[in-house]
Amino acid sequence: MTEEKTATEEQSSAPAPEVSTGDADPPPAAGAAQAAAPSPAAAPAESEAVGEQDADGNHLLEYKWTLWFDSHQKGQSQTTYGQTRRRVYTFSTVEDFWRLFNNIKAPSEFSPNTDYCLFKEGIEPEWEDPRNDKGGSWTINPKDMGRQASDVDELWMQAVMACVGDQFQEGEEICGLMVSVRSRGNRMQLWTRTASNEEAQMSIARQVKEYLSIPSDTQIAFQSHHDQMKGDRRTKEKYTA
Repeated sequence: MTEEKTATEEQSSAPAPEVSTGDADPPPAAGAAQAAAPSPAAAPAESEAVGEQDADGNHLLEYKWTLWFDSHQKGQSQTTYGQTRRRVYTFSTVEDFWRLFNNIKAPSEFSPNTDYCLFKEGIEPEWEDPRNDKGGSWTINPKDMGRQASDVDELWMQAVMACVGDQFQEGEEICGLMVSVRSRGNRMQLWTRTASNEEAQMSIARQVKEYLSIPSDTQIAFQSHHDQMKGDRRTKEKYTA
């Protein structure tokens, strides 16, 4: 779970999306999946390469991914945190990736207190998940880069494609990605598996800064989930890059 779990924030007006099993087309117009009819867009380069395909000829990704949507409630407590989170869609091919992302709202279109979470299938976007509990996250704030809050949309898609395209050298370390829309400023968090592996975390940070074109003089920070679970906002960053 994230540090906002005990904070009191204004009510979000964004409705929760419909839940999908991942076997059908993306959800119809509702919540995070509100959109027009599917728009044809060029798939990434992977779709043009000769690679592993499923029975329908779709190009398989390295991992299955699940998109989650959360619209926080005002005064949400630690015991009720996560109850508003909804699974939107699970995909495992390039084609399904584009089918989904061509038909959902961009993060900046939502009201404050809204999250998108994109995690490998089987990993819950919770600190306590067994594949997260020894990990942590790198935080990226557009304002730290001198960019507008709405620029989070571009940063989000760049980060999503790096994760889904398995672009990180430490692919097994990547757990998921979260983008949070807040009145005090939008941000992203890249969740990783092993906070104690400094070499891997610093390598991931260098790649994040490269893929997102983060200026070399802009610092990003890493905190372990264990430290964040203490609830002390004064907890220092474990690493910076």
